Amino acid sequence: MDTLRYAILQHRDRAGEHWDFLIEQPAALATWKFPNNPTARDALPMEGVRIADHRKAYLDYEGPVRGDWGHVRRVDGGICDILETAEAAWRFELRGGRLAGRFTLRLCGAGADRWRLEADGERNSQGGKSS
Repeated sequence: MDTLRYAILQHRDRAGEHWDFLIEQPAALATWKFPNNPTARDALPMEGVRIADHRKAYLDYEGPVRGDWGHVRRVDGGICDILETAEAAWRFELRGGRLAGRFTLRLCGAGADRWRLEADGERNSQGGKSS
């Protein structure tokens, strides 16, 4: 089991807003983009898209994104214990300010970029609004 960090960022840009879910890896942050706040009560399961890895600075960063890519605000973060990674699924346990419990990111659909975030069993969440 690898103990790493994670963060969830609210990202507002010209296209609107979405939430980036970031999991620390050795060289960068594995990143998924979700249409709604995954920390909101009853938000899961939720489908999202795997996007390009992000720089590790985003684990703690809030503010404007260079290149006129909008603005990010950190809505959650903490420890991520990786339980299993495979080509089609990541299982992990989160211990954060708003999310706690075991979760799975599972590849879904025909495209290699569509993923579904699910809570495994009981989930603790402080909930909150989607923005």
